[in-house]
Amino acid sequence: MAVTYRWAKGSHFTVDAQVAGETLEEIREKNDGDLTADTVVDAARRKRSPLHKVFEWDDEIAADEFRKEQARDLIRHIKVVYMETGDEDEQSVRAYVKLGNDEPYEPTISVLQDPRKAARLLSRARAEMQSWIARYEALEELSGVIAIARSRLMPLLDSAIQ
Repeated sequence: MAVTYRWAKGSHFTVDAQVAGETLEEIREKNDGDLTADTVVDAARRKRSPLHKVFEWDDEIAADEFRKEQARDLIRHIKVVYMETGDEDEQSVRAYVKLGNDEPYEPTISVLQDPRKAARLLSRARAEMQSWIARYEALEELSGVIAIARSRLMPLLDSAIQ
């Protein structure tokens, strides 16, 4: 049976999805069933590789982009503790959030205090929930969780947005 590949919504890659998917499968097969970032980068180093143009090969630019990704990771993982309990159940929230992909991070507390920004954040949460459901709905093991997400969580998000 032929496999058809498509890019996920919002993807920015210039290589054809079918070519990329078939190339990734070839890489996986050549590596005893293992597909890792390392095996993909190694295979893409060859200029003839269909995936070569996906990567930045100028080391100065790539290094700077890697540092930016480290900074994004740092920002995404810092939390603000708003109720200290002295145990693992202390209450905290991400210190910063983004309302859109091309927007700067903002303090979560400030966003929640602005009704328009809070609605945008909740809309983003809803979109991420929909994306999560779509990603895992084929897994029978998660059918109960997905049913709850659809029947209870999505309506809660909808009512919070309005």
